[in-house]
Amino acid sequence: VADAVAQAGGDAEALRQVEAAASEGQTYEETYDVVVVGAGYGGLCSAVAAAENGASVVLIEKQSVAGGSSAMSGGGVKVAMKQDGENYIQEAYDYWMNEQLQCDPVEGYPKTEFVTAFLEQSEDNLAWLAQQGYEYSLTKAMGAELAFPMTGDTPGSGAEVVNLLAKSAEAHGVDVRMNTKGVEILMENGEATGVRAECGSDTYIFHGKSVIL
Repeated sequence: VADAVAQAGGDAEALRQVEAAASEGQTYEETYDVVVVGAGYGGLCSAVAAAENGASVVLIEKQSVAGGSSAMSGGGVKVAMKQDGENYIQEAYDYWMNEQLQCDPVEGYPKTEFVTAFLEQSEDNLAWLAQQGYEYSLTKAMGAELAFPMTGDTPGSGAEVVNLLAKSAEAHGVDVRMNTKGVEILMENGEATGVRAECGSDTYIFHGKSVIL
């Protein structure tokens, strides 16, 4: 291209300088209440919930589409339901932990306190998903109920749940940035204060009161 510019009588060196400057990219700084990294189930739900509570939220995703591994799942959600009896949480917990013991052990997983908290909050979480438009069918399995997404009378998929949550994020004013890879958690006095991210040749510094990975 530079040779063609020179042959046409143009300034090839000036073109090279412009190309070099473009390849170096720019650095931008932005501030939000909450910075969320990753647009899978966890990230999308966190972003929507924060926005519902009045926070300004940016959600960054390194891929060009949301979902990640969540989009490839069946979209099912495990739920411990009060309708299953007085000991419904303990029964679901015992089954879950027993199943893990039958699998190849992974050090530190699952954390018992996380399993208990998940089950205790699962029915409320399902109600929250329903508020976002999640239609589901309950099936008794694995020591608890499984809520599977439905599109009318047809079983849905994880990708459909991701699309639902992405639309909810947009409706709640979440600033979604695709093709934006988080490369560094910014720390100050032992606390996360933001994320350094890259989008093409540009660098973004997202400052936030909270950072969710």
